[in-house]
This record gives sequence, structure tokens and C-alpha cells, in this order.
Amino acid sequence: MIKECFITTGATAKFTELIQAALSPECLQTFVDNGFTRLNFQCGDSMSAFEELKPADTRGLEIIGFDFNKNGLTQEMRACQEKRDVSKRGLVICHAGRLSML
Repeated sequence: MIKECFITTGATAKFTELIQAALSPECLQTFVDNGFTRLNFQCGDSMSAFEELKPADTRGLEIIGFDFNKNGLTQEMRACQEKRDVSKRGLVICHAGRLSML
């Protein structure tokens, strides 16, 4: 059964740190330990960073990424919902913007 985490890093702002943290060995192991089977990243301008940071050892997780979806993210977010006999309730992780120091 599928259990998905959708991680959105923004379509136009780079959030390489979020990608790096989510793909760290410790974080990947936490996903596995909590029954996740798939990580889906909306990377926007950070797509090249995602491709560089994606580990060879995914610990059995399916890890996919995409740049931008002009149709919105409804499908990706709904993939994290529980569907009887198809998927378990997943998780959506969103960026929270950038802190600007004045």
C-alpha cells in the first residue's frame, strides 16, 4: 500500500535547504520508519539541486521530483489522502517562505 509525502519547495524561489534536509539519510530513515513508500518533490527552480542531492540509496523509497505544474498541485496533495485499499494517509510538507532581515 502507498503512503506518500509531498514536499513543495516553491515554484519560483529556491529552497535547496528543504530538499537537502528531506533527502538526508536521517530523514529518509524516518520516512521509512513511519511507513512511507513515496516522496514527491515539487522543486521549481531547485530542480537541478534535487537531481544532484537525490541519493543513490533511497532506502526503498520511490523518490520523484518535478519542476512546476501549471495545473496546480491538487493531484499531488490528494495523493497524500487515505484511499481505501489503495493508500494510507500521508503528509504534505510546504515551504514557509524566507525570512528577510531588515
